[in-house]
Amino acid sequence: MRCIHCGEEISFRDKNCPACGARTGNEEKVQKRKKKIKLILLLAIAAVVGVVAFIGIYHAIKVATIGKYTALAELALEEEDYEEAVDCYLKILRPYRDVEEAQKALAEVLVIAYEKDDMFKYDRKYKDFTDAYDRYEKYVGEYDYVLYTELEELDARIKEEIEKEKENESEEE
Repeated sequence: MRCIHCGEEISFRDKNCPACGARTGNEEKVQKRKKKIKLILLLAIAAVVGVVAFIGIYHAIKVATIGKYTALAELALEEEDYEEAVDCYLKILRPYRDVEEAQKALAEVLVIAYEKDDMFKYDRKYKDFTDAYDRYEKYVGEYDYVLYTELEELDARIKEEIEKEKENESEEE
């Protein structure tokens, strides 16, 4: 940059020309530049604070949701209301698919419900199981291969038992 009075090379930070001593007018430009930098810094800080706040709120809601529905599921299990327990675990897994504890608990509830035969009554046995199985598969099946395989084996056992029951009925008639 050059002085408008004498043509000498000057820095943009110089208030006065070092050669002729005239005012350069750079003081206003420097002040504007400082204000822009301050504004950019404030916006950056606000963005960082906003992101941190969002992550904190998201995490707090996630923890509260998991705690609430886990407690409700455990209560439902104590009352042997397996369908309600399944629904509670799905309420965790729909928005938060990566909650491994809920994935495992859901698979365990489905297995317990089948073994106790409370959720799967005779003529509805297969339909109820496949509904629950489909819901599990839709929300979390892709995330835990071991549990998914366990449920597929359970599905095969149910189909086999239903076939045996149908054969026994047809022989009795």
